[in-house]
Amino acid sequence: MMSAATEIPVVLFAYARPDHLARTLVSLRENQVPLILAFADGAKGATDADRVTEVRALLRAIDWCEVRVIERAENLGLGRNVIAGVGEVATQHAAFVVWEDDLIAVPGTYAWVCAALRAYADDERVMSVTAWTHPRVTPRDVGDAPYFDGRAECWVWGAWARSWRGMAEQTALEKLAAAEARGVAAAAYGADLPLMAAREQAQNIWAVRWLYHHLQHGGLCVRPPWSMVEHIGFDVGMKSLQRRQRQRRQVSALLDRELHRVRNDLMGVAKRQAFLDQVVGQIGRGGVAAQRGALHRFGLDGDAGDQLDEDAQGVAECVDG
Repeated sequence: MMSAATEIPVVLFAYARPDHLARTLVSLRENQVPLILAFADGAKGATDADRVTEVRALLRAIDWCEVRVIERAENLGLGRNVIAGVGEVATQHAAFVVWEDDLIAVPGTYAWVCAALRAYADDERVMSVTAWTHPRVTPRDVGDAPYFDGRAECWVWGAWARSWRGMAEQTALEKLAAAEARGVAAAAYGADLPLMAAREQAQNIWAVRWLYHHLQHGGLCVRPPWSMVEHIGFDVGMKSLQRRQRQRRQVSALLDRELHRVRNDLMGVAKRQAFLDQVVGQIGRGGVAAQRGALHRFGLDGDAGDQLDEDAQGVAECVDG
């Protein structure tokens, strides 16, 4: 069981967008993050060298929490940087939260993710937790409770060294094949996944491997009832927007942002913060319960779902005790 006093670091990945990073650092400060392990990727060439220098200066200037900056000597690209960086952190920390330089989150997000990481530290069926979800994938019967999902996430997520184990040894396509071998269809959790797996190496991406890593091992991801995260990195000139799967995510993010605006207008700041406090408390009281709609997505309804509910309550009671 992970102690409440265990410090859980934020693993921050940054490259050459100082304006985005500045907003992300404000968000991390508002979330009272105690430790940042920042992996600053190297410049691709002279055209982005100045911006890389600005990013590193911003990271070194952090004085409101402990920070360790790892400056890459060469440009690894996001995929290689994330897989190598998280792998390094996993050798020294039992749990961690991964954050990229174009993501911001409401205050309380870090505490929520850490509460879930502590609650499920010893349950190997749970492989990750994320602060992001979308109304189109959230089961209708969730209400205001977090839920389990068979598809993992790459926007503000947390995991354990135990669940990261094996990520570097196989490609996304190899993990796809392993998932199929255990009866999980390649596109069962999205028609985009097989396409991304096929392009993983050529495009130097990483998230699709993480998703198939979950499906390979039958792992679950804890999601909140609605998103606490906003993506601020969809710039007009971004190369990634030329890719079809990134365009789909842009539409999803814009829709989610508008829903956030409407919801926040209705709830108000005070009520929103009260919700976050309530959800963090729910985890300690066993509030992360397996919802029927989500369980059906990955074949854990029926008796298996009932057992998962009971085990989730038992883990929470151990935490309280």
